[in-house]
Amino acid sequence: MNRRGMRTVEVDENRRELSPHGTLMLPLQINHDDLSAFLGGGIICHWHEELEFSIVLQGTARYVLGKGVYILSPGDGVLINSNVPHAIFPCGAEPAQLLTVIVHPAFLYGFQGSAIESGLLRPFLGSTRLSVVRLEEEETQACRSLAQLEARQAFAWELEAKSLLCHAVYALLLRHQHELRRGRPYAGADLQRLHALLRALNDRYGEPLALEEMARIAGLSRESCCRFFKRMTGETLSQYLEEYRVAQGLALLQQGEMSVTEIALHCGFSNAGRFSAAFCRRMHCTPREFLSRCRSGPA
Repeated sequence: MNRRGMRTVEVDENRRELSPHGTLMLPLQINHDDLSAFLGGGIICHWHEELEFSIVLQGTARYVLGKGVYILSPGDGVLINSNVPHAIFPCGAEPAQLLTVIVHPAFLYGFQGSAIESGLLRPFLGSTRLSVVRLEEEETQACRSLAQLEARQAFAWELEAKSLLCHAVYALLLRHQHELRRGRPYAGADLQRLHALLRALNDRYGEPLALEEMARIAGLSRESCCRFFKRMTGETLSQYLEEYRVAQGLALLQQGEMSVTEIALHCGFSNAGRFSAAFCRRMHCTPREFLSRCRSGPA
């Protein structure tokens, strides 16, 4: 919100959205947006790494997506791919209301290097031909069902939400399999090298891991190792390692058997402050705030 009470999309100098979408525990966010509530009467140009399903519920909306403009009526929807700039404005006198589902691809594929990530999602995320995809009834209905699930939040709703999203993305990929198969598959040697790096990072996350050691495992120079990992995963080695360490720390926090400082050192952080800063970047609260929420929440 800005000082006048209107909503805004906070972006950096490159138009990347700054507001988080969900958390490391549940990288999923469902919004009901009225475009008239945004400063300037619409959603300004921005981008994010998450996938975005956007459906018009009421009115007509003009989507400026990558190199194209789409006019969507009630019931129409699009999937906006990862890192695709987009802006949305009302088109007509009637207020435009949207249902938006924003999800990080990791919620679907599980972990970097998995068969689903490397063989299916990665080709899709990197496809310029599929930067924007019109949704069919099956996918728009899945998004509506997701919104209902979140509103009720019955037991294990998160798992049902993942099931709905996986089914919707499966239908979408199946429909566009010919475009996806045009991409060059990764060589077996590259996949073996990636798996070796991931295994080392996951098994030894609590240790100081030097770049020289990672390069030796990959059989590459330091610079080539960094470029290779970024090309294969979309993340730097340090980004992946920090995220994995935070995920392990999160599990230990929930167990409640170690102090924050003990967890920080166990997970490879040099001190509790560094762990807290990394935790905040992904969970949007400190470890102690997270613990407080867990203790005050329902049993």
